[in-house]
Formats: sequence, structure tokens, C-alpha cells
Amino acid sequence: MASIGQKPTGGYSVTLDSSEIRGGTLELRVRVAEPAPGTIVTQALTTPCAVIAVTAEGWDDIQITRAENNR
Repeated sequence: MASIGQKPTGGYSVTLDSSEIRGGTLELRVRVAEPAPGTIVTQALTTPCAVIAVTAEGWDDIQITRAENNR
């Protein structure tokens, strides 16, 4: 599960951008969307996350990073 923690409003999301096994490490890159300033959003606590199912073969470690050019 990749999460960006608790947020004060709606409009946030986390999605899988890419995945690769490199040198025994499963590298997951996620894209995070945030509401633009001035956007009308719900006023409720949210915890945006992505649950990603992977096989347990071919890697010993996992690394999750945020996609480049992503605010």
C-alpha cells in the first residue's frame, strides 16, 4: 500500500505510474494528484492510498518513489 497520509479535503489521489524489478529490488513509482488552489473540494478528512498487488517472486526489497514532474 502506498499512502500520502491524512489530508484535510478530497481531491487527492495516488496511482501506480510504473514498476520494475532492478537488482532484487521492486521499484514502484506512484503519481500523486492534489487539488489545484481554489478548486471546490469536499471538506472531509481523507487518507489517499493505492493498494498494489504484486507477486512475491524475483525481489527481496521494495522501494516506492513519487513520479518526477509530479507536484
